[in-house]
Amino acid sequence: MNPTIQSYLKDHADEHVRDLQALLRFPSIAARTDDIWRCATWLADFMAGFGAPPELIADGGNPVLLAEMPGQSPKTLLIYLHYDVQPADEPDWLSDPFGGEVRDGRIYGRGAVDNKGPVMAVLEALRAYHACGMQPPVTVRFLCEGEEEISSPTLPGILGRYHDRIASDALVNFDDNVWVDGRPRVVCGIKGIAKIRLEVRTRREFHAMMSPLIENAAWRLVWALNTLVAPDGRILIRDFYDEVVPPQPRDVALLADLGWSGDELLAASGRTAFVGGVSGTEVLTRLYLEPTINLGGISGGYVLPEQKGVVPAFAAAEMRVGTVPNQMPERVLALIRAHLDAAGFGDVQASLISRNPWARTPVDSPIAQALRKSLAGAFERDVVLFPTYPGSGPEGVFQELFPNMQQAYSGFGPTEDNLHAPNEYIVIDDYLRGIETVVRLLEEYARV
Repeated sequence: MNPTIQSYLKDHADEHVRDLQALLRFPSIAARTDDIWRCATWLADFMAGFGAPPELIADGGNPVLLAEMPGQSPKTLLIYLHYDVQPADEPDWLSDPFGGEVRDGRIYGRGAVDNKGPVMAVLEALRAYHACGMQPPVTVRFLCEGEEEISSPTLPGILGRYHDRIASDALVNFDDNVWVDGRPRVVCGIKGIAKIRLEVRTRREFHAMMSPLIENAAWRLVWALNTLVAPDGRILIRDFYDEVVPPQPRDVALLADLGWSGDELLAASGRTAFVGGVSGTEVLTRLYLEPTINLGGISGGYVLPEQKGVVPAFAAAEMRVGTVPNQMPERVLALIRAHLDAAGFGDVQASLISRNPWARTPVDSPIAQALRKSLAGAFERDVVLFPTYPGSGPEGVFQELFPNMQQAYSGFGPTEDNLHAPNEYIVIDDYLRGIETVVRLLEEYARV
């Protein structure tokens, strides 16, 4: 690592903490427009202070900060982050969730890990180059949005409109915790999402005494749902697995290296076994590498406190399908439609209400390996590689619009998962190591 930059970071550690505290004091919840703009404006002013003033782009939503800092080499690295946060209305906070309080070597506040700590880690690293009179080793493109916590509704349009300014050799995102054993992790993919809504409507409600004769919309929906997923979790939709890339031996081996049995998760669930009785490496294989369907909710008819003795005429359900390579949301909807028709449920309406594609980058890609080396150097620990992640995010949209831009992401949060929860915090030492990680990443990526 460049010794001049390293010395600067050490000398300015206290300032870096104060800067993060200042950012945490903005209650930048996506729905609070005024607070969002104040936060975005503060970030823009901060960036202008080290010679990288961003453009604030508001394409019908919260502002996106888009900036570029020219580097010493022609290589380009896009760093994606977000400054919006989850609400913090839980009663269990021990201090002001937007106070940025320091206690016992930690900074507490909503967004400390997700995602303001990483935002400031990146900005402090870039400011270090400017303060030391240097260009970063590679050209850095910086994109920071304000709608990630509400599924980034306007991001795809911005990515399309500013395609040429955003396209880069690789993308990195810092928005995560270290692994449960304390090892930093490099994640090389995500699952996609196809959110499907099913509806059953009949002509009108009838008195409940007519139930032996009149078809019940609620029963109809339940019967249709029962044809989709088996009790052991196997998806029963016809041809559903035809396009699924099966778990690859290398990916399974990486998951086995995690040393995670899921015992704590199982205990927290109050159950004695996971769905389907899976155990060992199969637990992580199912979680990370296989498609899933989660039934998010069912509505229809009347339950207490409402009481109405009728045969319901309407029922609806929403499902979240977690997709893997090579599944596409529109194809998933078509398969569900064909399955329902073949099973005699042509009257059950199915619609795609939101979509997010999956993303995958090889774990031996230049960006993944550069990030692994950078984390190992800054944290002085082994680093674990994840072929993908069981959740979803905007990475899939980036891959869809920039198919040649390889991706990897990581984070500096603690092993306890306090993201989206009361008393979210980041360890100060890990935050400072995060700044060092960004500097090392720019150097490593310039070399590969």
